[in-house]
Amino acid sequence: MEVRDEYDELGKDLAEATRAEQERKDKEEYERNLKETLKGMAEAAAKLKVEREAKEAKEREEAEALAKVRAEALRPIRDKLLSFADAIATLPLPDVTDPVAGAILEDAIKTLTALARKIRKSAKEL
Repeated sequence: MEVRDEYDELGKDLAEATRAEQERKDKEEYERNLKETLKGMAEAAAKLKVEREAKEAKEREEAEALAKVRAEALRPIRDKLLSFADAIATLPLPDVTDPVAGAILEDAIKTLTALARKIRKSAKEL
């Protein structure tokens, strides 16, 4: 029976060695597949980043071009508004000696000055 026990023991050792070898191979294959998957994901992410950056650059260029076209189209309107603001600011003022009329004129000047300033600011934002 001792030979049989030794034979059984060798069989168990062989089975254990075979199982350990298979586990090692499985682990190597898993790690290789994982490495390939991660590499593929990294390449895909890099490609998406390049595509996104190119798209954003194109959108920025288009927006800038559109802004330039819009600014050129609005230039005549802006110039007319600025001229109007200048006309308001340079209105001839009547000479008044009455204090009540002077107060009314002073209030009108403040209002016209604020209006001219507002027109200029709005026109420059066009």
